[in-house]
Amino acid sequence: MVDRRDLGRNAAKAALRLRMRLRVPSASPLCPFDVADQLGIDVWLRSETSLEGIYVKDPTSIIVSNCRPPGRRRYNCAHELGHHEFNHGTRVDLLDSVNRDDPEEVLADSFAGHLMMPVGAVRQAFTDRQWQPDRLEPLQALQLAHQFGVGYTTFLAHASLALGLVSPRHANLLKREKPIDLRSQVIGFRSSQPAYLLDAQCASKTIDVEVGDFVVVPKDCITEGVALQPLDERSARRVLVARKPGVARVVYSGENASFVRVARAGFAGLARFRHLEEENDG
Repeated sequence: MVDRRDLGRNAAKAALRLRMRLRVPSASPLCPFDVADQLGIDVWLRSETSLEGIYVKDPTSIIVSNCRPPGRRRYNCAHELGHHEFNHGTRVDLLDSVNRDDPEEVLADSFAGHLMMPVGAVRQAFTDRQWQPDRLEPLQALQLAHQFGVGYTTFLAHASLALGLVSPRHANLLKREKPIDLRSQVIGFRSSQPAYLLDAQCASKTIDVEVGDFVVVPKDCITEGVALQPLDERSARRVLVARKPGVARVVYSGENASFVRVARAGFAGLARFRHLEEENDG
């Protein structure tokens, strides 16, 4: 029988060791694609509908399906990095066919959660906003999921089952809400495109979005760069839309800022090139 608690402890320690090795603060969100780059591992995004991800041991590389939602792609990359850190052999993770009782899969999945959402970072995110975990509201949970670059239910599952910050009962209540319904509350209309909620507590952090996604910021924010363009500035928040690949800067009051990297929608190729501007964009 798989001892998930023991595997979870080992995964959390390994994720922390990797952060220390790369000098990434334990209270900061990170992007697994950037981690792979720092480790010298190529990550390829490919249009494979039946695939979650592949870890190739020799020569070391990772393949992630770009058919999954953006948060899932990042989590899948972190999962494959878990196979690498634990010196597993080549693994092929197909959609809906992963053996959840395989100790190596449990270890890699737990590693992904702790790498992207370490307990110190999640606690800090609550503290910065003076939010209480068991009074967490759906839009707040969505905002935290965006800060850590994961999906809504992925964040709730990790905060509840792995970190014990949100009670299982409250997490299950929050999971009844559908992200598409939550998005419509902040952008004012129904859309299947992700809508990322940013606030001043996201300052000094990098947020990854794709062309066509919405970025919702406080009214007094200033945006720099052409990758983000205003869509609606009449409400209490500014709704921006990602128009082209590149990097934009969102400046909050007090001159603190976030960087928003805009990738091509459905980009296939080496992940490190996903948000480079097209040559004819200028």
